[in-house]
Amino acid sequence: DATAKLGRLAADEHPRVRLEAVRALAQIPTLAALDLALSVLDRPMDPFLDYALWLTVNDLSAPWLAAVKAGQVDFAGRDAQLAFVLKALPSAQTGEVLGRILGGKPLPRDGSGPWIELIGSAGTPAELQQLFAQVTAGGFDRPAALRALAALGEASRLRKARPSAGSESLGSVLNSADADVRLAALPLAGEWRTAALAPQLLAVAGNAALTAPERSAALTALREIGDETARRGLRELAEKSSDPSVRRDAVVALASLAQPTALPSMLAALKAATPDEAPVLWRALLGVKGAGALLAKELPQSPLPAPVALAGVR
Repeated sequence: DATAKLGRLAADEHPRVRLEAVRALAQIPTLAALDLALSVLDRPMDPFLDYALWLTVNDLSAPWLAAVKAGQVDFAGRDAQLAFVLKALPSAQTGEVLGRILGGKPLPRDGSGPWIELIGSAGTPAELQQLFAQVTAGGFDRPAALRALAALGEASRLRKARPSAGSESLGSVLNSADADVRLAALPLAGEWRTAALAPQLLAVAGNAALTAPERSAALTALREIGDETARRGLRELAEKSSDPSVRRDAVVALASLAQPTALPSMLAALKAATPDEAPVLWRALLGVKGAGALLAKELPQSPLPAPVALAGVR
C-alpha cells in the first residue's frame, strides 16, 4: 500500500514532507503514482517542490505517455497538471501528446486553457500551423490573438519552429486595424524570412503616420529578410522619404544589410542631417558593425559639414 501512503504524504501540510513524498513516488513506475505526485499542485508551490515535481514527471514519463497513447488519461478539469507535465517533458514527446489532445479542433475563441502557450513552447509545425491559421482567420478574441502571436514568436526564436506552410498569410494580420496586433505580427515576418511580405513591410516602414515602434519593427523584419526587394526599397526610403526619421532609420537598416553599397546613402544622410539630427544618426550608424570603418575610409574624399563632423567626433 506504498502508493496510497505516499499519496497521503503528498497532501501533508508541511512542504518538505510533500517534497519527499513526490520524490519517493518517482520510484513507483505507474500512472497512479504520477497522478498523486501532481496533486501537490493543488497546494502552494515553491522552487524546491517545483523542481522535485519536474524530476518526478520525467522519471515517470514512460507510463504516462503509454496511457495517453492508449486513451486512458482524462484531461478534463486538469489544465494545471497537464500544463506542468507538458512543459516538463522534452519537446518531441510534448508535441506528440499535443497532437493527440488537440486533434485538429479549433482552440477556444477566448484562448482559455494552457493550449496557446503550450503550442508555442512545445508544438510541432502541425500545431503551430493550426494556431497560425486560427489567428489569420480571425478565430481569436483580441487578447487571445496577441497571446497566439507571442507564442508563435517564442517558437520561432527559441526553437526555430514555425508553421508548416502559408506564412504569407501573415499579411492579413499586418493589415489589422489594431496597432497592438500589427506590432505583435511584424517580427514574425522577419523571423520567418517571408520575402513575399517585403513590399508590405516597406509601406509600413515608410509611413510616418504610424508609431515609431511599428516602423522600427518593420525595418528589423526587412533586415532579416534581406533580399533584393528589401534592399532596393530601403534605398528608396533613404533617398526619397520626406520624413527625416524615416530616412535615418532606412539608412541604418540599409547599412546593416548592404555594405558597402549603402555608403552613398549613408553619406547623403549625414550631409543632409541638421545639427540636432546628426548625433542620433551617428550613434545609429556607428552601432552597425563595419559602418564606422567604412565611413572613416571614405570621409577624407567626401567631407561633411562642420557641425555634422564634430558630432561624429564626439
